[in-house]
Amino acid sequence: MISKGNVLSAYNCLKSYAYYENLNFYLKAEIAKFENTGFDRKIKKVVDLFNGDDKSVFDQWLQGINVEILPKKIKSHLESEQSNGALFLSNNKTASEYIVESVNYLVVAPVEIYLIETLWSIYVGSLLDENFTNYTYGNRVSNVVKKYARDYPTEESISSVNIFQKYVD
Repeated sequence: MISKGNVLSAYNCLKSYAYYENLNFYLKAEIAKFENTGFDRKIKKVVDLFNGDDKSVFDQWLQGINVEILPKKIKSHLESEQSNGALFLSNNKTASEYIVESVNYLVVAPVEIYLIETLWSIYVGSLLDENFTNYTYGNRVSNVVKKYARDYPTEESISSVNIFQKYVD
């Protein structure tokens, strides 16, 4: 059984992740919308999804998933000049067209989908993480989150903690 406290803990982890995320500003915008439009009602819907029989709301959330494409590398006509000096960025157009050499694909989803993902990472990710060796580094579940998952069910909540531990500073 998933409680409101469990979902709020997942939300705190997600919000903390979004705060430090440098690329996905869509996630930050989704969190701002989520907080400012019926926050408690939306949290209750996530709780009800796990504890009830009506899964139609999940299908609605799935329909809200999109992919946004952002330029990652743009070929510049100034490359030869810039290779010998500092890169100068401006919003003045210096060419009539630009060639995008590579892109980033970002998944944009309702916060409820991210909450389900975060709950999975807290509970299932913690179990999986226990089987990793000490020589596994990327995206390891933080010790605070693992303790929280081990203590399930609990009415304690996690307040603003990174779900994954840093492995490089």
